[in-house]
Amino acid sequence: MPVSGRKKAGGPTRPAATRTKKAQPAAAVSSEEIARLAYSYWEARGRTGGSAAEDWFRAELELKARLKPPPRKRARAKPAGEE
Repeated sequence: MPVSGRKKAGGPTRPAATRTKKAQPAAAVSSEEIARLAYSYWEARGRTGGSAAEDWFRAELELKARLKPPPRKRARAKPAGEE
């Protein structure tokens, strides 16, 4: 039988409406995609040398850069007297 008026172990909790969640990127790069690209870097080097961690980081940056929309060009102002 539950006892009313007692706090749960672990201290007070916030109502669900005030809890914060970490923002998730709109489109994430999967570990599998990163691994495939990193592996291709290793193969391109002739399957020798290099660093798996560096290949992974490079692949991750490249794939994330592909997801970003290209920057919008600003309209240039026309000089006075030109239309």
